[in-house]
Parts: sequence; C-alpha cells; structure tokens
Amino acid sequence: MRSCVSEQGGAHAPARDGAVPSASSAPSGYSRRERSLEAIRAFFDASRSPDAGAGGIDPSPVAGKTIDAAQIDLVELIEHIEQPDGLSPASLDGRRRALLECMRALAGEAYTEDFQRIAPIGQLNLCADRCTPALKLWEAAPAEHTAALVLGFSGTRMTDSADLLCDLKGQIPELHGNPLHESLPPLGHVGAGWQERWCDEATKLRGGERLAGILAKYADAANREGKILSLSVVGHSLGGVVAALAGFDIATFLRDRGTRGRVSVYSFNPPRLGVKGTAQAYRRILEDERFDKGALGFTLLQFTRELDPIQSLPFFMEHPDWAAPQSDRHTVHRSANVHIQSHYDGVTDRLNLGVNHDLALWKEAIATRITQDALSGLFGDPPDPRARCGEPGVSRRGLLGVVVREIVRGW
Repeated sequence: MRSCVSEQGGAHAPARDGAVPSASSAPSGYSRRERSLEAIRAFFDASRSPDAGAGGIDPSPVAGKTIDAAQIDLVELIEHIEQPDGLSPASLDGRRRALLECMRALAGEAYTEDFQRIAPIGQLNLCADRCTPALKLWEAAPAEHTAALVLGFSGTRMTDSADLLCDLKGQIPELHGNPLHESLPPLGHVGAGWQERWCDEATKLRGGERLAGILAKYADAANREGKILSLSVVGHSLGGVVAALAGFDIATFLRDRGTRGRVSVYSFNPPRLGVKGTAQAYRRILEDERFDKGALGFTLLQFTRELDPIQSLPFFMEHPDWAAPQSDRHTVHRSANVHIQSHYDGVTDRLNLGVNHDLALWKEAIATRITQDALSGLFGDPPDPRARCGEPGVSRRGLLGVVVREIVRGW
C-alpha cells in the first residue's frame, strides 16, 4: 500500500508538539546515559534557526522563483537531462535545478516516521511495505526508457536514541563490508555508526525480501525490458553519509550483475565517511574495470556549507570528496564512468553555527545561488574557461599569483 500526503518532517526535527526537554529538566531518576542523550537533543534543537522549517517542500517562493517538487515528473527530468538535445540552455538549467530540489525534498521526507504523512514528490510512489523509519523507498511509474528508484536515508531524529548513539559510534572506525554481498570490495575503515546503520537497513526484511533481492529484481527487470536503471540515493546529515556509503556498495553490487544505468548519490551536509585513504579507495574501486561488467555509471554529489560543524566530524576522518573554500565554490573528480563532486555554499550564520547545517537552506541555494557554471559542473559538463574567467570573488592574493606567474613565464 502506497500513500502520499502533504505534511512532512524536517532536518533534526523535534517532536511534533515542539517539546524538547533540556538536560537540566530531565527527571532526577534518569540514568547517566539518558541524561547524555537529553543533552545531545537539547544541543541540536538549540542549533536550529527559528524559521528553518521542514526539510521537505517549502511552498513559499524564493527570490521570485518557486520549484514545486510535488509537480515535478522525476523520470521525465532525468531523461531530458541525460539527453538534452533540443533544450535551450535556460530550459536545461531549470530542469537541473528542479532535479536537485526534488532530491533535497526527498532527503527531507526521509526523516518522516509516519508514512501516511510523507508528501508527494516527483510523481513517485512510496513503497510503504518496504520502508522503515530510517530508510524510505520510492519507485516511479513505468516509463518507456527509464526505470527509476529512489532510496532516502533519514538523518538524526532527535527523539530517537538509536540515531543519537549511531552519531556517537560514527566517531569510531570499523572495517567496512558490503552487506549486499560479502565478496564485493571493502573500503577500509569507516565510521562504525554509518556502517551499522547501513548494514541494519540492508539486511532487514522488506515485504519478505532483503534489499539485495529488491535491487536485483529492479535491475533484472530493467535489463529484460531494455530500459536504463536510474537509482538515486539521498540523505541529509547522518542520512547523507550513510547514503554515500550505501551508494558505493549498491554501485559495486549492480555493476557485478552487469546492470546498465546510473547510481546517483545526493548527500547534503554529511559528516566524514572514513579514515585516511577512504577517498582514494572509494574512487579506485569504482573505477576498477574488474568491477565494471556493464555500463553502469556512478555519481556522488556532496552539498557542503561553510562553518557547518557536522561536516567537519569525526576528527581524523575524511570525505569521499571535499570542497574547500574556493572562489569557484566547487571541486570535482571525474573519469569515464565516475563523477564525484562537492558543491560549497557560503555561510548563513557565523554566531549560531548549527543553523548552517539546516537542509531547508538548500532550497534557496538550489533555486538562485548555485551559479550556472557550478550547476553545469555538477551535471558533468566540461568547464567553460570563458565563464570561469568572468567569475567574481577571486582573492587579491590569487590574482597577484596569476600575474606573477605570467610575468615569470614571459621572462
């Protein structure tokens, strides 16, 4: 049974009655563990901006533009973006922004525990019998050329002690293993909380099947019908890092089966994934021809924000890719079938740093602040030197360095 309604939860959403107890207000009978969990809840609740709403659809216009994720046809968007022939640059730009907004909204809806309250997005069907509070599964209606599936991992729900403990355990390295098939290549050591959350969700029964069986059925059906499989994995915060880990494992699993299509990960404000060497292993394994038996592409898009404290944790770990503060606000790793990129957004609040972690802020960024050049890079277009030369914001030191290099080269 699948159902969609309009109300949704948000990033680090408190209980719906708004009552989030502080550590000092905890009953005297609480254990030390319970007091610690209450303190963590109070910290994250205080870090949210007063008007940072739900992580799902925000009906208010942003700077004169509105992207209504409920009206988006996700499959049509994917097909037009993959085959943009005949589209004007403005039309392609709008479709790309609509796709990103759809993925942002799905990452917000992944927080919602009551499946009846999940908002309709992208004209997708929620597979309620295959969902859990931590992982949602949506499928698209049958289309001529594309079979589309979306997995959405919930971020930290501040009323759920298991999520909070997952965040804490993420600080501890643990050897990675692919829960979809034990023979697939490991990444090395990743955050224990991320690995445990992903393994737990991958091995749960969903309508009588585990996730490996479900994914195999979608892939085999797409192959039989001559369709391209488009599998998107989304998440924010805790959900973002789990999505990056799950997307890697799903890609190697489907490649081993000879699946045609693309696995795309949209990770918003994620913490770090694993110990030093994780990024190199992430790219090396995905690019290894031994594990590429079909024509399956892989994309990881990370969306980061200046002064977000969560994305700088755990200490002594690293992201699969990282966008340092640069004038072009994005970095990229691209090869034949692998596209890994981070987009870097400016700071929102320099005093209350927790605000910079809010998923809702990406709605305006997607609609207006991501430049056309950065947007093109996110979708794999080669950089336009003319557009980059005209970008504002180059530091005086950087400009001086360019001038000095040119003078030296002229000598």
